[in-house]
Amino acid sequence: MKLNLKIIGGLVAVLAVLFLSSCSPSPAAAPTAAPAEPILKTTLGDFRIVSARLADEVHDSQAPDGQKFLLIGLTRPDLQKLIPGEFSLEAFQTMMVDASEAIYIQGDDGSQTFYSQMGGWVEEDFVIGFTVPVNKTYTLHWPGNDPLPVTITE
Repeated sequence: MKLNLKIIGGLVAVLAVLFLSSCSPSPAAAPTAAPAEPILKTTLGDFRIVSARLADEVHDSQAPDGQKFLLIGLTRPDLQKLIPGEFSLEAFQTMMVDASEAIYIQGDDGSQTFYSQMGGWVEEDFVIGFTVPVNKTYTLHWPGNDPLPVTITE
């Protein structure tokens, strides 16, 4: 009888532990990884959008009143920076001019700003630029790509 009580007591203890552990809060869901920077497909190859920032001044040029320069940073798809002398700015500009009527930024106010030959290195980063009205959000429209939300990162 004592043996049966010990067995029953042990089973009750095990069941209590199992029951209580199933009632404890589950661990928080693991954070999801941030989405990868979007890939921009162009006739010159693919680029990765790695940054976007608004600036009042670029290379001694001031943005007009009520507007800012939207600078979108590009790298190679493997995140390698574009290096002057290794990357042809002339070929990039030719590609941009050829498609300039179809490349534009749309603001959340519905405004559309078409590409106007602003691209090159700002400090160590290769950027394309648009002179835009100040908005909360922007979307890049580029032929052969879905509209790409531009997240201001700086």
